[in-house]
Amino acid sequence: MHAIQLTDECKRIIQDHYGLNRPLTRSELVAEVRRLARKWRDGSIDYRAEHLYFRLDLAGAFSAATPKSTR
Repeated sequence: MHAIQLTDECKRIIQDHYGLNRPLTRSELVAEVRRLARKWRDGSIDYRAEHLYFRLDLAGAFSAATPKSTR
């Protein structure tokens, strides 16, 4: 249930950020979160994207669902 709530919250944040009048599809949500994570890692994130990244991070979009390996 938490994953569904998280997905809904992330969709709402992205829709609000871009001013969309339609619901986001799951694939659009995944693509946008991946794009932001990639831009964050390579340092090419701009101010507006950084603002969206932090809003999604606060909602838990970039939290690991499973523990990472320590190898």
